[in-house]
Amino acid sequence: IIVSENDQRHIDDLRLYIRHLLELTSLKDSPADLYSATEILLTKSENKFVYISAIREELDLLISNNDSIEIIKEYIDKLPTGLYGSYDRYFNQIINKLNNQVHIFS
Repeated sequence: IIVSENDQRHIDDLRLYIRHLLELTSLKDSPADLYSATEILLTKSENKFVYISAIREELDLLISNNDSIEIIKEYIDKLPTGLYGSYDRYFNQIINKLNNQVHIFS
């Protein structure tokens, strides 16, 4: 199976997946914000499911914390665009955690 990131069916599936995840947050109570957040994440993902998978753990935290719409929108706005930016952000977080552990044990 070959999936093109520009295939409208693929984009529609990704949009549904993102919307489903965001409907588990407080955005479900604001259709305009839900639509906007979905489209922003779709754009930032560059139509790649793997991007959403890369940020899924953080999305799950927003869901479990029942964060406000404003916090969720702020989080989404701060996300990098594209997979490279997502991985770069993730690796920087790991490096910061490791550096903090080194300072603790020094």
